[in-house]
Amino acid sequence: MEYVIEMCHITKEFPGIIANDDITLQLKKGEIHALLGENGAGKSTLMKMLSGMVNSTSGDFKIFGHKPSEDKYLYRRMGVLIEEAGLLGSMTAFDNMKTKALALGCNDDKRLCELLELCDIAHTGKKKVKTFSMGMKQRLAIAMTLIQDPDLLILDEPTNGIDPKGFESIRKLLIRLNKEERKTILISSHILEELN
Repeated sequence: MEYVIEMCHITKEFPGIIANDDITLQLKKGEIHALLGENGAGKSTLMKMLSGMVNSTSGDFKIFGHKPSEDKYLYRRMGVLIEEAGLLGSMTAFDNMKTKALALGCNDDKRLCELLELCDIAHTGKKKVKTFSMGMKQRLAIAMTLIQDPDLLILDEPTNGIDPKGFESIRKLLIRLNKEERKTILISSHILEELN
């Protein structure tokens, strides 16, 4: 059995608060995994540790069988969306994709167009992102996480603040990414019904 993420006694402390306390967990490759908990439960903090944004106070973890300190290319196999997507409102969806792709060292316009199509935002054309609905912005943000064709997606509450139609669109997209694109997905939510 192959695990994408293996956490062993992970703890993260901030002054006066323990955000994550002694977490040991193994997540299987090729599945959708969910972190469920109320706001402030430590879901985002755990995801930030896994994606290299913050360090744990104690404990250890492996991604794809390697500790991050052992493999400098490890994070290239991950697509991460935590809190703000960093979208540029004065630009189109394609221009946002192109800007991020160039920053990552990618220059494949055909791939970017395919990702926009996959995430159902190719039809937006010259429309500026600042005029997008919340659901459209979230689908664009997910498309941006896919630029380097990652094996693992870490998505922090990607349906937060989205209407039912937008929610269903993102739900179908995540299932498609898992089934057709073979992505392992770790998603967080504070609403149980979202994860069924």
